[in-house]
Amino acid sequence: MHITIRKAQVNDAPAIGHIQVTSWRSAFRKIASDDYLDHMVSEEHQADDWKEIIADPEQAVYVAELNGEPVGYAWAHREDDDMIPWDAELISMHVLPEYKRQGLGRRLFAMTAKQLKEQGCQSVYLWVLEENHSARAFYETLGGQPAGRHQIELGDRQLTEVAYGWKDMRQLEVVP
Repeated sequence: MHITIRKAQVNDAPAIGHIQVTSWRSAFRKIASDDYLDHMVSEEHQADDWKEIIADPEQAVYVAELNGEPVGYAWAHREDDDMIPWDAELISMHVLPEYKRQGLGRRLFAMTAKQLKEQGCQSVYLWVLEENHSARAFYETLGGQPAGRHQIELGDRQLTEVAYGWKDMRQLEVVP
């Protein structure tokens, strides 16, 4: 099994759109409504969005490949809001369900943190659905500290998101 973590290219957009939609439907099946997940934005629409995101040099987007096939991604950027005490936000990170628990998420987050650090960032935070227990456990294992919570609307449901933060991203650069 050969794992590669690399900077995303615009031609990765369709694969990232597929990973995002597939992962959302799997991870959130018992959290969000089935109707919402079954009729959410299409992979093609997501691919169009990803083309713009990847083309923006301010965005840190990485792809995890397993034997040359994209199976995960991470997206972060510098946070420019003076009201938020963090330098950067991990906006989205997903791995196809069948490839979870193989170290891909850890390696994706480490590479993304490295690029953010090169951009001058020292700290990072993210939001995760409170009911997404496996993701929360993953971020806690990486040393994420609870940093806030808020309500969001996802389809026809009100859900709580929990923030996790790392005041020093250097701890994310170490990949076992």
